[in-house]
Order: sequence, then C-alpha cells, then structure tokens
Amino acid sequence: MGHAGRAGKTSPSARDSTPRPRRYFQLLHRSIDTAEALEAKPMLVRRLRRRRDAGRAETSRRHAS
Repeated sequence: MGHAGRAGKTSPSARDSTPRPRRYFQLLHRSIDTAEALEAKPMLVRRLRRRRDAGRAETSRRHAS
C-alpha cells in the first residue's frame, strides 16, 4: 500500500526562501563580479561571466536591429 504523506511537496517556508528566477539571476550576476568568487572558483566565475556577457551582447544586437 502507498503512503499518503507529503512526499514531493515543498513546505511553504522552503518555497518562500527560494528566489524567483529574475531575482536569482540578479544575485548570481552580482556575486560573480566579486573578487571572493573569482578566488574561490575562478574557472566557474569566468565561464559564468562569459555567458552573461554573451547574453548581453545578443540582447544589444537584437535591440539595435
């Protein structure tokens, strides 16, 4: 017999502490610009910066057309 528990459900407090996608990326972009992030994970930070900058360049190209 199956269990009728709360398996797979997220508690309201966990949902409230998870940032929305826009806020998540704002925090991510701010954090990868810090010296601490670059010192801790240089390859990851450089990759994330390249992806962010490429996305910004693409957005600028689209809006310029």
